[in-house]
Amino acid sequence: MFSFVGPYLLAAIALVYLLRMAGLKISKWPGKFIVICVPLAVILFPMKHVPIARLPAGLNVNFSITSIAVLLSLYLQNIQGVRLLDRAALRAISILGLVPGLLLYPSAMNIVPFDLYQLGWGSGSMLALLFFLTIFLVCKGNRAGFVLAACVAAYALKLLESDNLWDYLADPFLLIWCLINVLVECARLSKLGDHQVCRPRWRRDRSIAPFNVRTMDRLLCCERADGHKALRYRFIAHHTAEL
Repeated sequence: MFSFVGPYLLAAIALVYLLRMAGLKISKWPGKFIVICVPLAVILFPMKHVPIARLPAGLNVNFSITSIAVLLSLYLQNIQGVRLLDRAALRAISILGLVPGLLLYPSAMNIVPFDLYQLGWGSGSMLALLFFLTIFLVCKGNRAGFVLAACVAAYALKLLESDNLWDYLADPFLLIWCLINVLVECARLSKLGDHQVCRPRWRRDRSIAPFNVRTMDRLLCCERADGHKALRYRFIAHHTAEL
């Protein structure tokens, strides 16, 4: 039954974007009810006596735990407004999923001289590497570490049909998403680099309360972290200086 989670989340996210393109709101309960129930009916719809959710398994393609975590984060963000994985976690997952994925699938097709997929069959060195990487990310406050911990826990519990650890960490859907997300992040960072603005120098004026200055200063830092345009920084700095 766990193999139905990934297709359900993917169908629900696709339905959310279709409803938004049609101009329909899903913030109220009728919209949420449609988003919750319609994807469930779609993935259980039989096609050649097999539910649609089981069709990827027929092609030997399954959703990994990492893909389910990313889809769950997008699902909760669109339905409840809760970000399970922030931008730093998604960036880390993109890098961690892209680099091994570009080596894993060519090795499985014998394009490269080594078999990376073989390390997933109970390799102690791979488990040790995941352990130290998980500890490092958790200590850095990156939520991607909890995703890696969930992958190892699911592997220990045999939640998926595969016995290979790689199938819990990566899949073709995740590789495609990681590639797209890395390209989008590179384009965003290059765009921000063209509009780089120095930190505003606050005017020493006793008429401005220190609380307001510190608050707006923190607001500017948050706006930079969110990647908004430089024009907004200048607008906030200009109007704060005139207080």
